[in-house]
Amino acid sequence: EDPLRCHELNSYVFTQHESPELQAALALRGNPEDWMVLLKVGSLGGFNWGDAGELFFVIHKSALQKCDFSRVYCNLESS
Repeated sequence: EDPLRCHELNSYVFTQHESPELQAALALRGNPEDWMVLLKVGSLGGFNWGDAGELFFVIHKSALQKCDFSRVYCNLESS
């Protein structure tokens, strides 16, 4: 596995279920298009999230503009 690919900033992500943006909108209210993936952290080697999953940190775009990280939504996607 390439250690440089275990995390990504502001990236498009593929999930098996609802997108991280939709999950954040459902949990914290709003429209999915108003949210964005701030950081994706993937499993690497012996360090695994669930079953070789990925953690997604999602933020509302208006909060990011204000540098307000008080309501970042985190979710685990695993197979």
